[in-house]
Amino acid sequence: MLNPEKLAKNIEERAQKDLLEGNIGGCALIVKESGKTVYQNCFGYERLGKDMPVTEKSLFRLASMTKPITVSCALALMDEGKISLCDPIEKYLPECKKMHLRTPNGDGTFEDHGVLSEKITVEQLLCHSSGIVSGGMFDRMTDKDKKQEMRHINIM
Repeated sequence: MLNPEKLAKNIEERAQKDLLEGNIGGCALIVKESGKTVYQNCFGYERLGKDMPVTEKSLFRLASMTKPITVSCALALMDEGKISLCDPIEKYLPECKKMHLRTPNGDGTFEDHGVLSEKITVEQLLCHSSGIVSGGMFDRMTDKDKKQEMRHINIM
């Protein structure tokens, strides 16, 4: 069983140290034991240079922090025989059936080279060798545009 006072002291000391050293700008923390909250607190600011304290409702971009979880889940599914690393991703994501290869023209537009000649596999997604990129222009698109864009691979 966790000692709530010791836990709070350790977390708060670490969070304050990370804030002072610039390792983090802010964070929201919660610790649960057997489904019951034993510690919850927020530290720092949502955005550097902005006076917006982190709250329990703050949103954080997780980015690469989800990779280990995603890979662990995929490998568990593989162990259960539910997926194979060699499977084409279109087996699970039908939207990817006719993905196009596109290269940037340098003016914010892309040249379309047609449908990919080889199928992208689960393994390529997990190893980040599929050629699919994100960020930049993709982050500024509307949801409708993103759905259309998911049928394309942009090689930078």
